[in-house]
Amino acid sequence: MNRTAQAEAAEVQTQTDKIIYQYKLLKKIRRRAPIALLYAGLPLVWLSAAYVWDGLVPVAFSVLALGLWQAVYCVVTKLLLARENESGADTSRYGWSRSWPWYGYLPTATISFRQFRSIQLHLFVVGFLISGVFAVWLPPVSAASLAVLHSWWMLPRILLISSLQRSAASGSLLTLGASDASLYAP
Repeated sequence: MNRTAQAEAAEVQTQTDKIIYQYKLLKKIRRRAPIALLYAGLPLVWLSAAYVWDGLVPVAFSVLALGLWQAVYCVVTKLLLARENESGADTSRYGWSRSWPWYGYLPTATISFRQFRSIQLHLFVVGFLISGVFAVWLPPVSAASLAVLHSWWMLPRILLISSLQRSAASGSLLTLGASDASLYAP
């Protein structure tokens, strides 16, 4: 084999070894700061109503419930990821996000829209089931706090899913950024 034939063969091999990802942006949803700030203030309205309704105990319970919901979401997400990936949970794409409204244990890298939708809908249902179970033992205001705060945490995620659902194609990928959410098709 001559030198040019070897060079061409090496170049063809190099080109076949490369994997080039090309994605088409299907939809991008930007976070609007005024709306996000108003939404972030809703728990203060709930805490004020709980204080007027039944004093300081439901307010303390509500503040505690904010953190407890995040722990529940983290555990349920890890369990769902472990169920999906039988060889072990692929939690490397998930982490703690501190950018509003994507606060909590959420994807920090690009993930399948189908997986995101499945996990969030499971969290939505499991959260209301937990609220219903504890409603039997808790005072009415505290039980309502669980349901209201769960709804407050989940509403941005459910609205995101519903707004992206029509644009989603088979194999769509989702990226949650600090100021936007983007849906891509491979």
